Amino acid sequence: MDPRDDQSWRAVPVPWTRRWGRRVVALAVLGGLVALGGLLYEPVAERLDLRNAPAPGRVVTTGGQGLHLQVAGPPSHPVVLLFNGWGMPSSSWGWILPEVARTHLVVRWDPPGYAWSDATEGPVDAAAQVERLRAALGAQELTGPYVLVGTGLGALEARVFAARHPDEVAGLVLLDPWHRPLLADPAPRIEALRQEARARRFSWPRFRAWWRKEPPPEFGLPPADEAAQLAALRTVAQVEAAAAELQALPATLAQVEANDTFGQRPVVVLTSAALDKDGSDGPWAPGTEAARIQMDDLLAKLSTQGEHRVVAGATPVSLVCRQDLSGQVTRAIDRCLGR
Repeated sequence: MDPRDDQSWRAVPVPWTRRWGRRVVALAVLGGLVALGGLLYEPVAERLDLRNAPAPGRVVTTGGQGLHLQVAGPPSHPVVLLFNGWGMPSSSWGWILPEVARTHLVVRWDPPGYAWSDATEGPVDAAAQVERLRAALGAQELTGPYVLVGTGLGALEARVFAARHPDEVAGLVLLDPWHRPLLADPAPRIEALRQEARARRFSWPRFRAWWRKEPPPEFGLPPADEAAQLAALRTVAQVEAAAAELQALPATLAQVEANDTFGQRPVVVLTSAALDKDGSDGPWAPGTEAARIQMDDLLAKLSTQGEHRVVAGATPVSLVCRQDLSGQVTRAIDRCLGR
């Protein structure tokens, strides 16, 4: 028989272990290539996002740390300092900054890891944030007195600033400030953020959003600030920075509690009527709506010139970001500026 006609080899089956072993190896190689592609793509995508949303201010380097600051408005005293909410870059003040800057000098800034500011390692408490900011302000020759405007975690940072440097503070506007008794254990949120950061390193959220055709969130900010907001929120560094701030929350709350009076400084506390359903405004414990109003009212009474208002139709995020609600904030700032 012609050897070419011998088909007996076809009767010998390939062991199933060999067949599946090859498939497993092929899938592992494919998965590794996909993961490597995502790992290489993510930093490129982040740089492109931020390049399409250039920094409106400048990065000031002090102590080897670059901090993004934008200064707007005519020279004035006091100077208005804006402290962002937790997880929100400075672009969230897109409606408020230009209104206040018509008559006063205003500074908005990004904490380490947010938007265009350099990232740092380890927990970041309010006192560390305050001293970094003061160093950057000093490098720009910007001095007080200041009217401090903070929302959420930023309100805690403003209070720590007032406690550590009372002679530099002319007044405070506190928007939906956090209170220790009303906050849930941040540990689950910290772990979730760390998992999110790991996924982002491999571009998984970008791929998931593309695959599901998920539209980006809408904040209602001016176009340039909206683009900057979305670019910053997509970065790995900002997720890690938000986790670091929550990790340092016990230290921050202890620092805040040292500030048990505002004296005769004007203080305006604004409370949004509802919380954001997605939890983006912070680790609030369930059922804290009424208690928030009561505690904010007590907070305003720490000043002989304290004032407390509840803003109907607002949430902590929309109060700052939406144009139709931001007027409430600018009027509160005017009150502290004596206008």
